[in-house]
Amino acid sequence: MASPTLHERPDRLRAALAPFAARLAAGRQVVHVPRLLGLRQPRRGLVFHAVPELFFQLVGSNRFTCPSERFVLGADEIAVMPRWLPHGERVTDGAREPFAGIVVGLDAGRATFRWQCMGDAARPSIAWSIAHDGPQSDRVARYLDDLAEERAASVEYRASLLRAAVALLLDVLPARDGGGGAGNATQAFSPKVQRCREIIQSDLADPELSVRRLAQELRCTPDHLSRLFRTECGVALNAFLRAERLHHARTLLADPSLNVSEIAWACGFRSPNYFIRRFRGAHGATPGKSRRR
Repeated sequence: MASPTLHERPDRLRAALAPFAARLAAGRQVVHVPRLLGLRQPRRGLVFHAVPELFFQLVGSNRFTCPSERFVLGADEIAVMPRWLPHGERVTDGAREPFAGIVVGLDAGRATFRWQCMGDAARPSIAWSIAHDGPQSDRVARYLDDLAEERAASVEYRASLLRAAVALLLDVLPARDGGGGAGNATQAFSPKVQRCREIIQSDLADPELSVRRLAQELRCTPDHLSRLFRTECGVALNAFLRAERLHHARTLLADPSLNVSEIAWACGFRSPNYFIRRFRGAHGATPGKSRRR
């Protein structure tokens, strides 16, 4: 299926998500919610995010690994990924089976809709994305937090939380993409550079994310991608990736419940010590001193 234009993307998302809303309303939707075990603990091959995510599997299947369990997200199924829960994804049969899905990340005041496609090494990648800014995103995040935490609650109560979350997501989709968020940013870059930026935003917590990995995803050489990125963005790709990680770290430092090590892992740094050195080099102070200031 060809990638939709900017103006077609909200309609494509709305059409893909509508059947999930209908099945939720009818009480026939399969939903996976992993248990809250191993939060904020780095695991080899797994990543965790500071925000909750919703996965809608459209075609094919996605194999999830969490600290306490594994499950397969099949076509027409939903997975709620709680914030801070380490997880990994693998396409179960990417060589023979088509694959497509939607993952929605709920950041502070922003909902980002990412259309997943088949990536390298049997991992999902991002074909395109759009974002919407507004307070509804925080409400959706609270619904997902409650859904993950209230495992002892009634089935109907938990179902009502997810119905409300999906209904709000459908409401926030704009009539046409271009009114802010990712829409305006997309217009400024070539498709390859824009997709590169979207993969960075989606996979920032993955310590394996690098210029080489991005080039593999985009089917080009690292040198070509770096030259193209610098030409269009005015900054080296490697420096941009590091700056995005440090910017995210500054945001997380505002949360006093997180220690420096947890912030380092959530931003994709391979070790807390490396994160501290990079942060001090960029901001003139260690993360701890920056937080106290």
